[in-house]
Amino acid sequence: MKSSIKKTVSVAVASAMIVSMAGCSLFDKSKDEVLEAADPIAKALASCNVSKIGKGSTDDFEDIQEDWEELLDFSVGDEYDSDEATALSAIADSISYEIDEESVDASKKSGEGSVSVTFTIADYESVLDEDYTDVDDFVDGIEDAETTEIEVTLEFEKDDDEWLFSNYEEVFDELYAFVDEEYSFIPPFADCVRGVTWYGGNYDGTYNNATYIDMDLDLDWSDNCDYSSIYYEISYNGQVIKTETGTYMAYLYSYDPGVPLDDSGYYIAAGSYEITFYEADGTVILTETATVTTEVVPLEVESELYWWFKDNYDNSNPEYVNTDTIDGQLEYTSGTPDYNTLTFTLSYNGEVIYEGSGTTDAWIHTYDIDNCPLDPSGEYFAAGEYTITFYQSGELLVADSCTVIVE
Repeated sequence: MKSSIKKTVSVAVASAMIVSMAGCSLFDKSKDEVLEAADPIAKALASCNVSKIGKGSTDDFEDIQEDWEELLDFSVGDEYDSDEATALSAIADSISYEIDEESVDASKKSGEGSVSVTFTIADYESVLDEDYTDVDDFVDGIEDAETTEIEVTLEFEKDDDEWLFSNYEEVFDELYAFVDEEYSFIPPFADCVRGVTWYGGNYDGTYNNATYIDMDLDLDWSDNCDYSSIYYEISYNGQVIKTETGTYMAYLYSYDPGVPLDDSGYYIAAGSYEITFYEADGTVILTETATVTTEVVPLEVESELYWWFKDNYDNSNPEYVNTDTIDGQLEYTSGTPDYNTLTFTLSYNGEVIYEGSGTTDAWIHTYDIDNCPLDPSGEYFAAGEYTITFYQSGELLVADSCTVIVE
């Protein structure tokens, strides 16, 4: 009888314990609640909706919300240009998700829960490897691309009656890694080129007695005309005499190293100068030819110099008052002086006190002249008449005088 009672009590106690233990599980709806909270978060993640993600996340989400709203707002602005915004939008639109309900784990007692979510996204890295030069082609590539999976675990924390998403930074870094890529769609530079513009000479690529050649590419700036890596070569008689990178303006100056000159040593030699622009990989963009001729044009000069910094307005009777500078410039109407044989003198009351060469501008200071005639203060040119005379190969071109007044 006693044994029977003991067995009955034992069974009763065991049954009570089982019911008690099962009760904790039977009445804990945490897993269902986490699944219910996970679906809108996963949906918002797939649609890059930061605002909705924030509504279902822990309070400290606000610390990163503004930055991520800018990154995931794929519009033209401070963060992205038009091409970048278009490319990122295409990738974002390819995201979908699936929640693994079997993976959910949650406990009301611990206040923690988690569930695995698989996001599917276009394999943008393989599309980037194609090196598209047009963003529309890139978008087509994204739409046709294979997909790749990103498996993440969404973690939740219990806050009163809500389960709040907590590991958003980790998930963002994995799911939105595509915002860290470089998106640059540079068309072949030749697509930007509408033609060329010549400067100097006859503005058609022909020059006579040229000291420079200048040809610029005429560009359509509505395209992304990145000329940083293009280069040009200028050839003369089949030999490259100049090359330069990172410019759409081709110049050749008479003073550039290796430039052939005519007999005067001043002008670029007659002949054909081939100008070729290239892409960085050596692809020819275009080739144009400048034709240079040399012709002796008689030098004709004005009968008066142009006087700079004078104190009156009469260039035919220039006056300087208390000056330490006299400046008279040779004016010519045709031809060009040969600077190699161009000389000038400055005379004071008929006596040469200074000689110069190689310039049409006789700009002379008191400290340029040994034993310079000075006023009593020792600071200015002495009062009197000063004459500047220009010569070409020893032959007189023009002589003109100014008056210095000391007050």
